[in-house]
Amino acid sequence: MLRMRKYKTHVKNFRPNYLCLTGKPADRPNLVYFANILRQSAHSLLVFGHVTAGSYKQNIQRYRDMHLDGYLQSGTEHFPNKEPKVKAFFDAVIAPDMREGAQMLIQLSGLGNVKPNVVLMGMKTDWLKKPTSPTAADEDSKVSPEKPA
Repeated sequence: MLRMRKYKTHVKNFRPNYLCLTGKPADRPNLVYFANILRQSAHSLLVFGHVTAGSYKQNIQRYRDMHLDGYLQSGTEHFPNKEPKVKAFFDAVIAPDMREGAQMLIQLSGLGNVKPNVVLMGMKTDWLKKPTSPTAADEDSKVSPEKPA
């Protein structure tokens, strides 16, 4: 890790490092597997992220339960599927909305000089439905985080 301080970013040594906004990993295993395949093919860093919308004071216990000690691994209580094997870092934040939470994760994630430079998000399941009103279209275009309790 200390040797990485010497390396400057350059076109010839570029390597994609991924931040995957999964929410609870057990709820979206296909997105977790897809991000893990990308990580393996690029031999790079993968960080899974979760954004909880709301006040930090009201959601501190949910944050502690969701943080997973900073690490996600297959076959554990937080991600019970054993195959294919997944090992990656995990970060959770509490923010007023999804946009600020994603910005926090982008700034927070990484190890030293190795920071995520690609963000992955899941796709909506009901994207073919027509929105009922123009304001609903605006709300649907935002990624909806977990709602506060």
